[in-house]
Amino acid sequence: MRQIFGPARLARGPCLLSLVVRRAEVEPNVKPVNMFMRLGISAAAGIGAAVVAALIVTVIDLYVTGHGYGSITREVITLAQAGVHLSIGDLGMLITAIAVAVSTWYLVGNGA
Repeated sequence: MRQIFGPARLARGPCLLSLVVRRAEVEPNVKPVNMFMRLGISAAAGIGAAVVAALIVTVIDLYVTGHGYGSITREVITLAQAGVHLSIGDLGMLITAIAVAVSTWYLVGNGA
């Protein structure tokens, strides 16, 4: 058996068993996501995030009120003409839901 590696191998020229690696040029078969599907996915993610945020707000409120502090579900923003009464917990849940829905809309649309 002949020597495959080393200086003698380099002197003989290219090996018959060498592999030629070529870059595969494959057409991506990913179709763009339908706008309604994208809206549904974003809405579902936002609703899921709102539920999780509501559970976290509940646990934090139980902890805070259990230690004798004021509740985070006490009304902070009031707009009586429009029927809006928001607390710090409501704002946290609302901001979380909107942030998750917007980021999901962006990520689904860009194929990430």
